[in-house]
Amino acid sequence: MWQAIWQVKRSAAVRKSSRDRQTSPGNRRMLQTELLLQPRSDLQMLVLVVIMLILSSIAMAYSTFRTRSYLAQLQALETRRDKMQVEWTQLLLEEQAWGSFARIGMVAERQLQMVNPAPTAIVMVRP
Repeated sequence: MWQAIWQVKRSAAVRKSSRDRQTSPGNRRMLQTELLLQPRSDLQMLVLVVIMLILSSIAMAYSTFRTRSYLAQLQALETRRDKMQVEWTQLLLEEQAWGSFARIGMVAERQLQMVNPAPTAIVMVRP
């Protein structure tokens, strides 16, 4: 309804202005600018302000929601990182335990029945 009233007022202003002025492209552009700069009624301004306020509050609520969801995701990723760091440390300790020289020698003697050679059985090869 407001648009229809605005269109009627606008078309009347255009008709009046076009009678008063020449209709060159520069004058048309100036006429359109003048129509846009015409003062609006208090009700139109109030409606515009209320719409902008509602849009602003919706945008703020959405921004807060996205921030909280990103924060929750960040905390979950940090928790996962901490668990993986603990697991990595345990794996490093396990690797050191499995790779120690004492353990390798013990496994070689028990499972593979390997023995240290006698000093006379050792042959040195020179290049």
